Amino acid sequence: MNLSNVLDVPLPEFQPQPTITTTFSKFLENKHGERGHNLYIIWHGRQALYVGIARQHIWSRWFNERKSHMRFIQKYSGTREGGKWIGESPIGEVIANNFPKSLKWKVELRHYTTQSFNPDNLELTEKRLIHDLQPLFNTTYHTSPLTIQQKKLLERLTNARNF
Repeated sequence: MNLSNVLDVPLPEFQPQPTITTTFSKFLENKHGERGHNLYIIWHGRQALYVGIARQHIWSRWFNERKSHMRFIQKYSGTREGGKWIGESPIGEVIANNFPKSLKWKVELRHYTTQSFNPDNLELTEKRLIHDLQPLFNTTYHTSPLTIQQKKLLERLTNARNF
């Protein structure tokens, strides 16, 4: 798929479920009210960090699937005491390495319905949003290089270490 095909895709309506914006902390605790949402954007202030899709449940895509972005390492069996979250993908690593600051980052959940949108085009919509929002951690469809400010933020976020 080339960029011109992506740009030809009109962005569908966000109906009937409203867009949910929450903190990463509430998202992590699964207390964000997700109901059938299938596209998500991670924000650091006004900078999009990551755009992604989930065929089923976004929370599960992040924390409970074979190819999740993050997973919890238990220190003691059956408890979260003394354990920690680790990243399983570049965006997951950045979030884990920036704890506790990253817990305040925003997660935007969007829902595309089959009434106004063909589910087969979900990946095209993801690519179109990557092109439009220029997130730092998915760059395939960027049409311009990162700005100096974006490069500095990217370096600061990727070099953070939470031990």
